[in-house]
Amino acid sequence: MKMGVIALMMFSLPSCLKNGSDYINFATVAPSVDLPLAAANGNGVVAFTFATGSNTFPVYADLASPSVLGSATTVTLIVDSAYLNSYNAANGTSYTLLPDSTYTVTSLSLSIAAGQRLDSAIVTVNINMVDTSSAISYVLPFSISAASQPIEQWSHLLLGVTVVQ
Repeated sequence: MKMGVIALMMFSLPSCLKNGSDYINFATVAPSVDLPLAAANGNGVVAFTFATGSNTFPVYADLASPSVLGSATTVTLIVDSAYLNSYNAANGTSYTLLPDSTYTVTSLSLSIAAGQRLDSAIVTVNINMVDTSSAISYVLPFSISAASQPIEQWSHLLLGVTVVQ
């Protein structure tokens, strides 16, 4: 009998959480897009350390939604020097835009396929072409400029480039 009461309490109490004032029903949230690495770092600088030579990494765009969509979601990225300038002004920093001769991006036009949550642009940085003789702090800034779903506030990614010799 005692075990039955305990089991009944265990199965009935979790449903009480849905009735609390802090409960948010995410099943009704509209889809949106963001840059997950920007979300994890508050649109701030994310440090990447590179060795000499070519270094490749993805810049992900994410479809945030209660369930995957039945159609593709388009996301357009830009290398955003204006955001870098505003970040520097707001934070008292002096990051420098990574010269465009030192990196390539596969495509800034992404398409998150139906039934999926992510797509990525592949960035290749050739560290051998980056001026490492001075104390310049390079950043490669990406922003979502357009999307077929609403854009979240986590839409600016500042990739800090540090070289290990």
